[in-house]
Amino acid sequence: MREAAIIATEHMIQTQNVLTQAALPTATLMPTLTLTQPIALHPTLTLIPNSTPAGTGAYFDVPSNVLGPQYEIENAYYFDDLQTGERYEFYAGAVAGSGDEETAQGVMVLYILRFSEELGNAQVIATQEYLTPIQAGPLRIKVNTGGSILLFTPMHFEWGFSLLQNEMVDLGNPPLARLEIGRESQLAGRGSFCWIGTCADFGIYTSSIPLVVHSPFTAQFHLPLVEKPDALRLYTMRVSPPGSLEYEIISDNEASWSSEISGRELLDHGELLLRRDQDIKLSLEPGYHVLVISAAWRDYGDVQYGFLIEVQE
Repeated sequence: MREAAIIATEHMIQTQNVLTQAALPTATLMPTLTLTQPIALHPTLTLIPNSTPAGTGAYFDVPSNVLGPQYEIENAYYFDDLQTGERYEFYAGAVAGSGDEETAQGVMVLYILRFSEELGNAQVIATQEYLTPIQAGPLRIKVNTGGSILLFTPMHFEWGFSLLQNEMVDLGNPPLARLEIGRESQLAGRGSFCWIGTCADFGIYTSSIPLVVHSPFTAQFHLPLVEKPDALRLYTMRVSPPGSLEYEIISDNEASWSSEISGRELLDHGELLLRRDQDIKLSLEPGYHVLVISAAWRDYGDVQYGFLIEVQE
């Protein structure tokens, strides 16, 4: 299974590490982009006493150039292993000047440090740079429940990171499409898919916050892959009349919908143009609608993208 390597990270963090609260960096870090010889001083973090561990690791705010002008860092995260006296710092972002939110070279820089109680600071014992296998935008870090480390781009190309295997692992999830109406945009919900050998049946997912329109309207649809799709089809489904929107299932910023509920009908609007960007013109009755776009690529697989729309009277 593609997520098996991620379990190693989860196991390490759950059973070996006591995780602590964050300390804010106070000086510019000077990384070496290959494994280094011990020991280089790391002046930005001070030893956190063993008596004050927290139950989880911590994110900390850093300026985008914290690793120097060669990077544009999006966010950072660290945890401590107080049994070994080591700290793991993860900095995620992009190589500076390599592109925009969809084309930049994503990068994660990992620092491994060791505490020195005598000196009262932490010392770098290893540094490593990890580049994404494709240029798909800057990375951000998210640590899931249980401790697995997720790296994702704005269009949600996703990798997990395994400390034990020392590598980024493709999670096999399709990246997301985007819908723009006027100045507002919405990332798709990822519905049922079969992608690079991994299949999942999720029903229809959307954002929980609808895009507001007046009918008729024109939306700009954008796919995440440079390669044009081999199949692309549009459906719509009315989920609530005008007024209060009643979510079927909602979690954080995502909502899930079913076409099998009585009174709902999945309407087929036919094929779309087989290209990455295009305008979609629709006329819908007032109320709340889910737009479902089924996309397929011969070399990757197929996925259902979902968008939530509110048509006002």
